[in-house]
Amino acid sequence: MSIASVRHILFGARRWTKSQKFAKVKMFDNQHIDKAIKQKHIEMKQAETKQAATAI
Repeated sequence: MSIASVRHILFGARRWTKSQKFAKVKMFDNQHIDKAIKQKHIEMKQAETKQAATAI
């Protein structure tokens, strides 16, 4: 095994753990965004129903 291949394995493993961390962060962000969007939809629906109630 050459030095280059050993270095590749070491850095490859480190890069993999980094990418795993980023993947987890991205997943967390996406969940956060989804929650925010759902919350907005709920607020919009509530606002619509309030407007409808005041219109009646």
